[in-house]
Amino acid sequence: MNSSNSAFFSSNTEFQSYRQLYMLTVDKFPDVDKLILGKKYYEQDRKAKGVIYELKLEAFDIAVPVSDSYSDALHLSMVSFGKHLLLIVESEAEKTAINSVVNTLLNKQALNPDQKSLIDKANLYCVNLATKEITKGKENVVDKYIASAESKEYYPLWTFYSTANNSRKIKLKYDIR
Repeated sequence: MNSSNSAFFSSNTEFQSYRQLYMLTVDKFPDVDKLILGKKYYEQDRKAKGVIYELKLEAFDIAVPVSDSYSDALHLSMVSFGKHLLLIVESEAEKTAINSVVNTLLNKQALNPDQKSLIDKANLYCVNLATKEITKGKENVVDKYIASAESKEYYPLWTFYSTANNSRKIKLKYDIR
């Protein structure tokens, strides 16, 4: 077995509906819409928009030897240990305004009155994809996101690969309505 240091990834993506939120998260956490909203996206009566902030840190990897016995099977070639978090901000505000509020909170600064108003009207969710833990709330959710990102707790993260060409290969079944 080999081990190595790995990677850090972060992004923010705007969503315009619960369906789009589902499509943006289904490969990471298939029922995130149901877990944060209480029912599937296609059962929602209200509209939604907002921003998803994703943080993925792979602290180290452990390579798993591959058997030559199978020509086209899926295998787990590596287990990474790290953390994978989503901060979902559901708000009718523009992405730039949401980004401003999130940056202010991430930097542990005080919100101005406009930012406070945006947070009061928004719904925030911190999703720990490794532990499947979801925290709902307001500013406390950003605090949870920061604490989870800064914690020394690492969890297994993995990807399946094809033995035929060592490419990532996962078949997902989507229920799109």
